[in-house]
Amino acid sequence: MKKNNNVNNEVNNEIQYKVFDALRLPLCIFVVFIHTFPPIFVPDYNSWYEYIIKAGGENLYSYFIKILFSDILAKIAVPTFFIISGFLFFRNIKNWNKTIYINKIKSRFRSLFIPYIIWNTIPFIYLIIKYLITGHTLYRIIDFFRLKGFLSIYWNYREPCFDIPLNYFGTLISKWYVPLNGPLWFVKDLMICIILTPLIYLLIKKMKVSFLIILCLAYISNIWPNIFIKAGCSITALFFFSTGAFFAIQNKNIIEEFKKVTIYSYIFALSFGFAAAIFGGTSTYIGKLLLPFYIIFGVIAIFNITSFLIENEYVKVNKFLAKSSFFIYCLHALLIIRFSNFIVNKIIPFNTTIFEIIKYFMVPILTVCICLSIYYLLKRYFPKLLNILTGDR
Repeated sequence: MKKNNNVNNEVNNEIQYKVFDALRLPLCIFVVFIHTFPPIFVPDYNSWYEYIIKAGGENLYSYFIKILFSDILAKIAVPTFFIISGFLFFRNIKNWNKTIYINKIKSRFRSLFIPYIIWNTIPFIYLIIKYLITGHTLYRIIDFFRLKGFLSIYWNYREPCFDIPLNYFGTLISKWYVPLNGPLWFVKDLMICIILTPLIYLLIKKMKVSFLIILCLAYISNIWPNIFIKAGCSITALFFFSTGAFFAIQNKNIIEEFKKVTIYSYIFALSFGFAAAIFGGTSTYIGKLLLPFYIIFGVIAIFNITSFLIENEYVKVNKFLAKSSFFIYCLHALLIIRFSNFIVNKIIPFNTTIFEIIKYFMVPILTVCICLSIYYLLKRYFPKLLNILTGDR
């Protein structure tokens, strides 16, 4: 019996890691969708319908589809990445100690910190070249970055246009900033979580699920100390990273645990997701309040859907695509989306509802294809450079 249990555990663990790999590219595509259509907060309206009818602008149906995919469905991507990262960080650790911590930090220095610096320096160099070409003197360029702070490109260069600094009670909280390469806020926050792993480990060991419940309530309500936000420790990162860490530390299989609430995850994800879409997602205050509920159940649902597909062999993991996800994540926002948008609009210069929807889906697809092509070329002709850019992934 014990032997059978061990075999079952090995099979379940194998499925779990296959699910992780299978999710990487789809989640990355979700991220591209998010940045294809960044929503704008419209506090004077309560829903996307009211906003479109009263404010005019985009077509009613195409706007709803963009909200549904970019601002609702795709928002599970980064939280899912955090869960996977938290689990992988603590997997197979029997007893936490200083040596393990130092070795983990050294490993993540190569796989996260170095690529993070490089991928934020690339757009910095691009901006300098752009300013010089457009007639700015080198002194004015240096003065511009001096006023913002040179290190800001790696920490808090700008505020996302879609951020709403309000908590559950409508109280203004500290604004959230991202590095020069905006999507890499995920890597920044992940590195902060990794630095805090001794504390996370201790709290999970002492408080167990109570620790996650506290973080969950903070995430849903968006009630989080400003000092943590300014320090780069978002509640999104800490909650979902700690969730993945919890399963690893407690020696639990994520897939098997999430299967226990499969039906509930589907029902609540669909319910909260549709409600959040009706109210405009992060475009409105009500939509913003509903979104965390969808994301929590949506993350569980995406694990359940993927495990079902893997277990029944409807999909198989493609190692090339799985490994390319980090490269796509880092590259896509660096002019690739703009270029894809330009090409698609040249190919389809029409603005009717059906063509707007077609163009909306074509832009992220083309963006991912371009990134994959660059990844393939680097892997074939400049593998050492690619290893540096991706942290030896």
